[in-house]
Amino acid sequence: MAPQAGGGIGRVFANRNYRLYFTGNAVSLVGTWMQRTGVGALAWELTESAFFLGLVATAEFLPSILLGPFAGAVADRLNRLGIIAAMQGLLCLQAFTLGLLTVAGLTTPESLFLLTLLLGTATAVAQPARLSLVPSLVGRDDIPSAVAINSIGWNSARFIGPTLAGPLLLHFGPVSGAGWAFLCNTATFAVFLVVLPMLRLSPRLQAARQRRSLFAEIGDGFRYIGRHAGVGPLILLLLAGALLVRPYVELLPAFADVVFERGAEGFSMLIAVNGLGALAGGL
Repeated sequence: MAPQAGGGIGRVFANRNYRLYFTGNAVSLVGTWMQRTGVGALAWELTESAFFLGLVATAEFLPSILLGPFAGAVADRLNRLGIIAAMQGLLCLQAFTLGLLTVAGLTTPESLFLLTLLLGTATAVAQPARLSLVPSLVGRDDIPSAVAINSIGWNSARFIGPTLAGPLLLHFGPVSGAGWAFLCNTATFAVFLVVLPMLRLSPRLQAARQRRSLFAEIGDGFRYIGRHAGVGPLILLLLAGALLVRPYVELLPAFADVVFERGAEGFSMLIAVNGLGALAGGL
């Protein structure tokens, strides 16, 4: 009875690979949400345009829609740790460049858009490899627990990241504070880059079949989604949420400033409470 009392969570964290991955990933996610908070505050400060807030959000998330299927097929063909490390390095460089420009007061709406587009593209390439890495870190029976813990880590970062970015925005102002948030994100990316080479993954068994073309495998994926009684409706549900619910987060800087007249302080508080609610739901 005692070994089962801790459930799968204890077994998952007993795994060295997963402990390392979770630690590095959790630190990196906190930095990601610090940067997202800073980008929202900076975009509003530079333009005071709700349209530009939506444009910046498009630059971050549209590449995942366009490149996601291709990135997933590529992740099946190449070394996943290599893909993650390469994109993590690019994201680290992006955050460092944006941080230096912003602290120096040189960031323009155009440069913010382009650098956010770079972030979105690198994230789109890395995300399938990053998410599919978890089953390689734990035993088959522990996959549900590992996925649940990952979700809690993501939602915790949604609370912790904005909570840490808020004082920077208040102390240094929306522009310089955002720059320091970007530089903090650079450090969190570096932590994950240090962790990745420490992972020791067992070679994945390859199925005895001939490798098909990239587009054929992508087509197989879409057909599988369309025919599966569980996966298809889940994808539609996620799509509805992404289109009809999720965008309010990107508009919070304008809402906090125009409606509540609280500026960056109110924005960081609203987005942190949003993450806190998600964390409660995840638990």
